[in-house]
Amino acid sequence: MPRTPAALPADAVLVHIGPHKTGTTAIQMILGQSRKLLEEHGVLYPGGRGKWHHHDEAKALRGFTDGWSGDADARADESHWLAVVEAVRAHPGRVVISSEYFAQADQTSRLRLLNDLGEDRVHVIFGTRNPVAIGLSTWQQGMRMGYAGALDEWLERTYRRDVGGSVNKFWSQADPAELAATWSQEVAPERVVALVIDEKDRLLLPATFEQLLDLPAGSLASQKPRQSNRSLTAVEAELLRRVIATVRPHVSWAEFSRIIRGGTTLRLLQSRTPLPGEAKTVLPPWALEQAALVAGHSIARLEASDHVIAGRLESLADIPAPAESPGSFSEVPIDLAVEMVAGAIGVATRGHWSFDEKRRPKRERGAPVVSAPAPAKPAEKRALPAARVKPLDEYRTGELLRYSARRVRVSAATRAGRIVGRLSKR
Repeated sequence: MPRTPAALPADAVLVHIGPHKTGTTAIQMILGQSRKLLEEHGVLYPGGRGKWHHHDEAKALRGFTDGWSGDADARADESHWLAVVEAVRAHPGRVVISSEYFAQADQTSRLRLLNDLGEDRVHVIFGTRNPVAIGLSTWQQGMRMGYAGALDEWLERTYRRDVGGSVNKFWSQADPAELAATWSQEVAPERVVALVIDEKDRLLLPATFEQLLDLPAGSLASQKPRQSNRSLTAVEAELLRRVIATVRPHVSWAEFSRIIRGGTTLRLLQSRTPLPGEAKTVLPPWALEQAALVAGHSIARLEASDHVIAGRLESLADIPAPAESPGSFSEVPIDLAVEMVAGAIGVATRGHWSFDEKRRPKRERGAPVVSAPAPAKPAEKRALPAARVKPLDEYRTGELLRYSARRVRVSAATRAGRIVGRLSKR
């Protein structure tokens, strides 16, 4: 039977692997803004001020880049991963690193992670939600990465599944039993923690990290993350989807990432509060039935495993009743349109979705840093032909007198300048 979380060994390395849309942004923000507190209790969260996550480290480990086929960010430098490895090895106490990009690591990357961080120290934790919530959130996450397909299209292509059969990329992470089994190929099952996210208990996630890291109760759970990553409402999602469908064929990944992801979408999520009663996107009846089948199958597998379970495993089966779809939209709230336009203008002119932030230098995400060209070397002076030196007896008397006079004037001027300089220093 599953065991509840207990404090990890004093030298444990807790690797939080995500995956996407399981409260990762919230816990990363809390950990990042709690570094001083963590240090006081012997816990290291690698990175400095403003470093909330370890995405570059995870991408470097995997050799992964965000972007589109043939148009992606520059690959994260190997130095990112090596730096976190060095920090972990140098710290004798507990360490926690977090990135949802770890969840997608293949076997080669997982083995390297264990070898570099210490197989005897590594413990893994991942979050999971019921298949309805994770399905809708994943569709929205894909949209924010440039996917412009409607929900029904995405569901048919990605969500349908023969329960008990092979799984696609989505279900390999959205099904907690599949994700736990994958990581248990290299990590002992009792070192893998499945954290079941409770949609009604926002404190469960930070409280579980408190338990594992042996921190005082409430030390993390009492903090409010500075940035949220809420889901989009139905009208927000549809407006954003149509914008993406219109602009994507005409922009590069770097332009899309900077203006749409970092401007329009972030301002929408951070600045706008949905109107009361604003409809949410819902799954059609067949997808709800699919979710219930997956949840039951996953719960049975986890109950029969040796993995550590945090939260209520049965909440995975909390499938909502069928609801009427909000349908298509011909109008949108004016404040929604304003926030999206403001976000695009803000990041295009100031480098940030918020006009309250300090102006940032303009540089597209993923664009290489181009060094200033080296100053041109001064043109070499053309060598003059060597002058023929005449013997002294060939000079005329007038030439000798003029030459002597010039030497006297130059010598006198030089000596006068030196005298004036010494007098001015007195």
